[in-house]
Amino acid sequence: MPQKLGGSKQYKLTFAPNEPLTRAMTVTILARRAGVDTGGEPWYEAGRQWAMETGVSDGTNMAGDITREQLATMLYRAAGSPAVSGSLSG
Repeated sequence: MPQKLGGSKQYKLTFAPNEPLTRAMTVTILARRAGVDTGGEPWYEAGRQWAMETGVSDGTNMAGDITREQLATMLYRAAGSPAVSGSLSG
């Protein structure tokens, strides 16, 4: 039986590639990658604070599943919003 980590969803505390990724999980991963100590209560709060301070996320809907678009945006912002080049036209 999965253990409850936060929000209304339950997740296993092991590698689970078929489980949804939440916004809370995402900001925690990115904050840890940036060297932030992510301990505390609730478990994602330090990552949430880091994400809001750095402009990666507005810190809302932490229990919600992250969409591809939201993930791409957070990764782009976490990378410092680098200049883009190229074209999308054929």
